[in-house]
Amino acid sequence: MKRVDRLMIRQLFFLMAIGLSVPSLKAQSVLAIGNWYKVGVTQSGIYKLDRTFLSNIGVPVSSVDPRTIKVYGNGGGGILPQLNSAPRPFDVQENAILEVGDSNSSFDSNEYFLFYGQSPDHLTWNDQGFSYEKNIYSDTTYYFITYGGSLGQRIQTVASEVEQEEKITSYDDVFIHEIDERNRLNSGRRWLGESLSPASGLSLEVTFTGSNILSLDRAQLEVVGESENAASVQMTVNDQVVGDLTIYPIKNGLYTPKGIPASGAYALSGAVNTIKTKLTFDDEDGLSICYVDWFSVKVTRALAYEGGVLSFRSLQSVNNAISSFSIANTPSNFAVWDVTEATLPVRITHSTAGGTALFTTQTEEVKEFVAFSGASFPAPTPFGRVPNQSIKSNTSVDAVIIVHPAFLEQAQRLANFHASHSNLSVAVVTTRQVYNEFSSGRQDVSALRDYARYVYEIGGTLKYLLLFGDASYDYKNRSEPYNNFVPVYESYETFHPIYSYSSDDYYGFFDADEGEWEESVAGDHTMEIGVGRLPVKTLAEAKIVVDKIIRYASNPSTFGPWRNKVVYVADDGDGNLHQEHAESLSDIVLNTTGQNVQKIYLDAFDQIVSPSSEKSPTLNRELVKSIENGALLFNYIGHGSEFQWMDEQVLTSSEIFGLRNYQKLSIFVTATCQFGRYDNAGNSGAEDLILGEQGAIALLTTTRLVFANTNFFLNQAFHLGWVNAAIDPSRRLGDILRDTKNNGLQGPVNRNFALLGDPMLRPSFPEFDITIDQLNTEEAVTWSALERITLTGKIRQEGEIVTNFSGKINATLFDIPVKKITKGQESSTMIFEEQDNVLYRGEATVTNGAFTLDFIVPKNISYQNLEGRLSLYAWDNALKKDAGAMLDNLLLGGTDHTAPDDTTPPALKVYLNEPGFRNGGTVGPGAVLIARFEDESGINISNSGFDRGITMDLNGQIIELNQYYTADTDTYQRGAVVYPLNDLAPGSYTAIIKGSDVYNNPVSKSVDFVVSNQPILQTFNLKTYPNPAQTLVNFSFDHDREGESLIVDLVIYSMNGDEAFVEKSLVEYSPRSVLLTVDMTAKLPRDGMYVYRLAVKSTADGALRELSGRLVIGN
Repeated sequence: MKRVDRLMIRQLFFLMAIGLSVPSLKAQSVLAIGNWYKVGVTQSGIYKLDRTFLSNIGVPVSSVDPRTIKVYGNGGGGILPQLNSAPRPFDVQENAILEVGDSNSSFDSNEYFLFYGQSPDHLTWNDQGFSYEKNIYSDTTYYFITYGGSLGQRIQTVASEVEQEEKITSYDDVFIHEIDERNRLNSGRRWLGESLSPASGLSLEVTFTGSNILSLDRAQLEVVGESENAASVQMTVNDQVVGDLTIYPIKNGLYTPKGIPASGAYALSGAVNTIKTKLTFDDEDGLSICYVDWFSVKVTRALAYEGGVLSFRSLQSVNNAISSFSIANTPSNFAVWDVTEATLPVRITHSTAGGTALFTTQTEEVKEFVAFSGASFPAPTPFGRVPNQSIKSNTSVDAVIIVHPAFLEQAQRLANFHASHSNLSVAVVTTRQVYNEFSSGRQDVSALRDYARYVYEIGGTLKYLLLFGDASYDYKNRSEPYNNFVPVYESYETFHPIYSYSSDDYYGFFDADEGEWEESVAGDHTMEIGVGRLPVKTLAEAKIVVDKIIRYASNPSTFGPWRNKVVYVADDGDGNLHQEHAESLSDIVLNTTGQNVQKIYLDAFDQIVSPSSEKSPTLNRELVKSIENGALLFNYIGHGSEFQWMDEQVLTSSEIFGLRNYQKLSIFVTATCQFGRYDNAGNSGAEDLILGEQGAIALLTTTRLVFANTNFFLNQAFHLGWVNAAIDPSRRLGDILRDTKNNGLQGPVNRNFALLGDPMLRPSFPEFDITIDQLNTEEAVTWSALERITLTGKIRQEGEIVTNFSGKINATLFDIPVKKITKGQESSTMIFEEQDNVLYRGEATVTNGAFTLDFIVPKNISYQNLEGRLSLYAWDNALKKDAGAMLDNLLLGGTDHTAPDDTTPPALKVYLNEPGFRNGGTVGPGAVLIARFEDESGINISNSGFDRGITMDLNGQIIELNQYYTADTDTYQRGAVVYPLNDLAPGSYTAIIKGSDVYNNPVSKSVDFVVSNQPILQTFNLKTYPNPAQTLVNFSFDHDREGESLIVDLVIYSMNGDEAFVEKSLVEYSPRSVLLTVDMTAKLPRDGMYVYRLAVKSTADGALRELSGRLVIGN
């Protein structure tokens, strides 16, 4: 069967399931045309729309035909059903309303409309009693008013049935007390009210006042206790004990429940109009606490009218197919509506005799009625005009962004980028638009899910959903900060710190039998799309995050060998469990994607132990250095909290804010407790990483406490998705997330992982392949110490040479894996392998897809004839493409005895920032140390053997510099260490650089410098080319403020001092080398000699540096 046929069938079944007529495949919301105004109610009752009210909200009452005024809405009655197959309105429905007046085309001043408005809470009755649940998402039910076009739907009148001999003269009612003011864990959907404790008082008294009460029938009580010993709550009604509710003890621990619900129901007696209730908490130790959830008193009342609106129903009536109701004390202008179907009330005729109204109707079910008289009714609350919309009309899209209206500008900007850069069709809708069409204007997470499911089913192409805005466990913004912009699904479980969760997975459950989401393995639904979130709270944060995404995906300044690297960070203790998990996961990468792996294991670093804490400054420095040097992926496994990794306080907010990895943004997986708890007040560590200008481009992170064993299961599933994405360039973060969740199901615990990032973003895996002609066989070759290696290679796509690829290639040769051993500081020592000893790192020119690499293998190798690794990364800035490869079919061992002798040490020059630096000079805190080496045999950067490669002694601190050395392009005989001296304290320093050539001939040089406490911006290597120029002119310079945004003012003067050209540029997150290209065509008055001035200013601290030179225009 063709796909279009399958899609058509799926659309038909979907539309039939929700009650839409089958032919209407391309649906349109009624809100698409006309003028619309939103109003709201908080209580059930009769509401009035008079001429003044309608005029005030914007209806042109002087010209409108009142017969065309309409009210739309889906009523209240609780939250939307979660189960996908459960029926629900497809759009806002027209309500039947009562028009009071002469019903002609003129809207007279005495005319008005009445409609039945329903509370947002769930309160329904059946023959057993009532069912009640407070709406967790909203305290308001919304309706939409419009006018014009066809005549509006009006309330119909039906005749009373044949009078029955037995009359119903009473009705059932209930008084309910519930105040939602606290959430015990800031998690889950169950909110609690007053606390009963020694500190707040051990009792609560609430008085209900009614009228015409014939009997007190039944009391219900629900509380939540937190006690280590047995406790109880006693309920009294009018000073009579009606029941004692036992609260079972729970243990007090980090991972134990923080409350246990208890409920009871008690028979009542008596008949009074004032009902005094009292709850008294009794515990054994005086240290426990109890929270009131809600309680109620059900009564039977005489069916008598007392003015206003009488709402009534009778459980007695369901015993009869037809029942007659007798209402006492009724005036002459009296009406009875059947509001069982709240959007389509029906007026029932009645007879009146002696002040008693009588009507008869069918009662196979409990019917809900309202009775009223007069014209004095409240108006609904106005909420403004509603712009026309029909988000249902746009379904043939690859992705949807649901955004809070405050961030719409940046969401649209991101969608436009993906349309132009990623060739994705993206629909952008606001939360308000979704609520208007899918939940009658009211916040409800199921409305967001229903919309995404509709787009998926009808359009057939949806793959990704981005939630653009922060969320909160507090749906109703009860307390500051108010950050519930795009809500997240909160679990039913509210009191267990592990099993209570929040999850955006809910928005990807589309199967008909999914959605109710039982919180066990039975609720292991699968996701049909990839869902991610950008938890922004301000428009400024939204711009920062969108800037990051665009820069990551499209800016050539982000190219680099860091894209070939994955870093695993593991905690210590727990029997080495976290390190063992890291070992297993890193093997997956090494055996599949071929990415280079770095391992940062806490137990491999020294720790400083004090009575109050343990810390590892060396690990902190190594981690920060690794993040700033860049890696495509960081994967952390171990303990943590909302604000840090490990008990040793690793990657805290201060370290995150100090990062300078603007061009090397990593994806993070944090398999630790609640590091990404974005639905709480304040920022979690994950939010600090994603919302800042630096840090992370995306995170798969945890929102609650988690288990190590289930973390590992999900992390394995993530690696499967990661490997597939490395192979298939069409796969994006959303695909990885979807596969991770679907293959890592473990009941509710793994739902705590969330993608904080753009699901449409493609991880920066290199796009093209690289082949080496000399290693293009399955048989391994052997390279020996001091052997000169010449390699030729190609950039390829699907086997074909990419002939328009011209740029550079970076080659890194690794020695064989080295066995290392941890220190056994909390568990036993553990041996692990890491292939991190680099023998050669250099660059070569790629021309038309081809390149040549030339180098000499250093003397310091392992000599074991085991597998080394050649890691290759190439980039073309003009083409905006890159390529990568890892080759390990090579062995390292032996010595090339034909190699010439070399006893001459390298030449070495050391300076700061620029070659003209004077020894002892002053620099800023962000200076760059440069050590330039030159040797006919090349420079040794291997740390194998006695020689540790290149090192620096900085005022007694030894720093290894091997990873900062790269040979110059197209030669192995020259190269430089470029080392950022970030955040040095003001003062005097001496740096002693030591190194050697590949024959181990040593060299040493020192440099003295002073770090100033004043802001200094250093620039160097100013170049202007071509010069003379005819059209395009390039201005380039280096500086010591890498990562900061710079303002660059270019002014060109004629030789008589007049300004001939002025241009201002903002270089965001500036790389160390800045290039400005200016088209001078028709910009200058004539050919000749000019003088230019470049003013470079840091936006961080205002430091300024000016540069100048001469420019010749013309031949």
